[in-house]
Amino acid sequence: MPQFQIGDHVRLLSIPAAVIGDRARFPDTFDLLERAVGKCFHIQSFNDLGMAELWMKGDASEDTSGSHHSVWIEQEYLSKTD
Repeated sequence: MPQFQIGDHVRLLSIPAAVIGDRARFPDTFDLLERAVGKCFHIQSFNDLGMAELWMKGDASEDTSGSHHSVWIEQEYLSKTD
C-alpha cells in the first residue's frame, strides 16, 4: 500500500468500490468522484482507517479553501504525482 503524507499531490485513479456499491444511495458523491477521476489534489489529512482527505469543488476541481466537499479516499485509489 502506498505511503502518502499530508500535502502530497495525488491523482485519483478510479472511483472507490464502496462508492460504486452505494451509488443508488449517494448519487451525488458518485457523480462528483466520476468527474474527479484523473484529476489531482493535495492530501489534507488522514482518518483512523488511513483514508486520505481530498477537498473538491462541485466541478471536481481542487478546493484549496476546504469550504466545498471533503472526500475520504482509500490510498489504493491514489497515485503520487510530481
